Amino acid sequence: MMMIEQPGMYDVICNCHSKKAFDHIGNRRYRVIVENHSLSYDKAKSKLDKGIIVTSILETIHNAGGNFIRKPNNKLATSSSSTYWEILSLAQAKEKIGHALRGVIDSQIKKLSSGKNPSGRNIYDIIIGSRGVVNIQMKSKIEYI
Repeated sequence: MMMIEQPGMYDVICNCHSKKAFDHIGNRRYRVIVENHSLSYDKAKSKLDKGIIVTSILETIHNAGGNFIRKPNNKLATSSSSTYWEILSLAQAKEKIGHALRGVIDSQIKKLSSGKNPSGRNIYDIIIGSRGVVNIQMKSKIEYI
């Protein structure tokens, strides 16, 4: 298990639900990257395709010099390591990424299925008939363009 003294700018802080961790630049950047890949992940047909997307996100974080880190479990931490951060294994990091992608997709589905888009406005289909009659219906399912 590798340890570091303090989080770097592009590290993703895990298992810490503080405002400081949420606002950390690495975590903010990570959330944007995950959102940008969520549609591809949702459309991916196979586990292999989803794995490629997860690996791509992990490489993006690593290429910027970041790691997935967390404070060590208190039961395992010694007094000398309590000020250090543990770097997650690749498997643990990939698990975190997959969970984040599924969370974003679930959140997007809930927003759309409630009839509201992220701005809070209703989502409608506008249907123009052959005689120019306009029929407006509330969308009932998610459609990707």
